[in-house]
Amino acid sequence: MKKEKTYRALSIAVLALVLIFALIGWIHTPYDPDLMDGSAKYLAPCLAHPFGTDKFGRDIFSRIAVGCGTTALISVAVIAIGAFFGTILGAFSGYIGGVFDRVMMRVSDIIASFPSIFLALVFVGIIGPGTLNLILALGIVFIPTFARVVRSEFVVQKELEYVKHARLMGAGILRIVFVHILPNCKRSFLSTLTIAFNSAVLAEAGMSFLGLGVQPPTASLGRMLSEAQPQLMRAPWIAIFPGLFILFTVLGFGLLAASFSERR
Repeated sequence: MKKEKTYRALSIAVLALVLIFALIGWIHTPYDPDLMDGSAKYLAPCLAHPFGTDKFGRDIFSRIAVGCGTTALISVAVIAIGAFFGTILGAFSGYIGGVFDRVMMRVSDIIASFPSIFLALVFVGIIGPGTLNLILALGIVFIPTFARVVRSEFVVQKELEYVKHARLMGAGILRIVFVHILPNCKRSFLSTLTIAFNSAVLAEAGMSFLGLGVQPPTASLGRMLSEAQPQLMRAPWIAIFPGLFILFTVLGFGLLAASFSERR
């Protein structure tokens, strides 16, 4: 219990920092994040520009604020797709069993055997780069993650007494699946959700870094790292601050996932 509280407090503190920056990006930034100022190129961190400026004279603080919001929205959309379809497929696969379960799990095993970033690269390579295509590609890739976790919980839960009593009372399959069993899978689901969000942030950053995700001039943390690479030795702050915020996000959700694991 003590570890759980420690992990939870640390995760809240770290994620609060990222959330504050995302809110700044959504509400108001000190500078236009896309405004280029030829007289302010490569400025080191100072009072006017706390995180410095890049090769176009754009304010990095403002771009990180917008980038945090962009990365967060993409990750939420990706997890929403993966969790929605993965939960439905996993629930019915675990509850129904039989041929349906075997086919679903074999397909899931095949998809899970490949690195998620590789599958996302294949999908984006087929349908083209862009924010919406990135969300769709990563969302599909994350479906097996939730399906396998939910399916394993349903295999156990469907044999318990409360489910048998629900059947005897005449409850239909939809009521048993969504009203009786699914709420009892929330601990595993929440732990999976936080880990998946972690992976989604890293996947978005990786894809945008490769130029297959968020397209310029839109700012995202991964896109900013990609743009900073050629100037790494001349102006390291261009890469350091986006990298730190990716680290904070991953660390925060990692600690949150650990707190759910401690409760089990």
